[in-house]
Amino acid sequence: MVATEASVRVISRMMISGEVQGLQLHLWLSSLGMLQVVTENMLNEAKALLDLSTLAAEAALPVSSMVSTFCRRHSDCGAHNSVSRIMLALKKNIGVACEADRMSQGKIVRTLHAIGNSGQAAQVEDVLDNCIRRKYFPEVRIAALQALYYMPCTVNRTRAEGIFHDQTEDWEVRITSYLVIMQCATLELLSKLRLTIATEQNEQVLSFVKSHVTNLRKKARSGGDHVPKFLDNAEFSSWEKEEQKLQTAKNIYGKSIFMKPVRGDTGGGSLYARFQGKEIAFFRSEMFTPGQSTWPAGQTLLSALRTLSTEGRYNFTQSAILADVSLVVPTASGLPLTLGLNSSASVELAVFGKLDFHDLTSSPRNLHAAGQIRAR
Repeated sequence: MVATEASVRVISRMMISGEVQGLQLHLWLSSLGMLQVVTENMLNEAKALLDLSTLAAEAALPVSSMVSTFCRRHSDCGAHNSVSRIMLALKKNIGVACEADRMSQGKIVRTLHAIGNSGQAAQVEDVLDNCIRRKYFPEVRIAALQALYYMPCTVNRTRAEGIFHDQTEDWEVRITSYLVIMQCATLELLSKLRLTIATEQNEQVLSFVKSHVTNLRKKARSGGDHVPKFLDNAEFSSWEKEEQKLQTAKNIYGKSIFMKPVRGDTGGGSLYARFQGKEIAFFRSEMFTPGQSTWPAGQTLLSALRTLSTEGRYNFTQSAILADVSLVVPTASGLPLTLGLNSSASVELAVFGKLDFHDLTSSPRNLHAAGQIRAR
């Protein structure tokens, strides 16, 4: 994609009109999030993608990445009408009350990630607060807290602080809240932190906080800096010594073993892709719930078995440009040096297979399945 206002206008309108669909549509949307220079006209064109219900959820991340890129060059970006309109569109996708259910949860989480991408809070502070308050869906609360993490310290973090200090809260939500408040740490906050950790009952929270503080202290020293005043505390020093003892024990056999809490979620899983620190794609899979009908309309058991018993072959081919970037560097001779990076990828998959049911009718009963997936 050519990074010009005209090209953004053309591809946006082609996507809205339905001329581009399927994988090509996804690739075009993702490419918007990789633009190195974004203008206000580009934002106005991209905003139209958020107004279309069929594209709004998927367009949220790349469009919000465009906002972030624009704001890096315009410190007053919050005052630009194009940015305000995009943030209001994202807010509309969630709803002020942030009332999530199983059907809308994925859309809300994706939109919250987009809000975090943008780093703009002026239009959405009330929505984030409402999403954080609601305890029905931890994934929504965590996504809202992660969005708050990327906001400037002028944005109120009182609710996140309250969640961290409440030991009845979900431990994963508490850890996310901790990271949010540590973005804008103060001496007062650290004093409260020490009191909470002194009585902490949850092992995951206790271990995470101590490790995080220790790493902050080490990072400061490794960069040749003094430990920040708010972390230069005798109790924090003792935490670091504890971590060092644990690390020594872990390396006795010449290998480092890191214990990390893992959370299981029967509701599905998620995957995201980042480009230069900003999310450009987010995928969420839903597992089937008990009693949920998954049988295709009009399909019978006999027709399904007949389909599976017939050998089939499917081919998939897709090519895409991964990067097209140029950089002009001044040299000592006075002549410009142009550096370019161009990369592309092509994927070809061939899938074929068959299920053989013949031996199911005789004894001993057997089911034969054969298939291959070939990548070229």
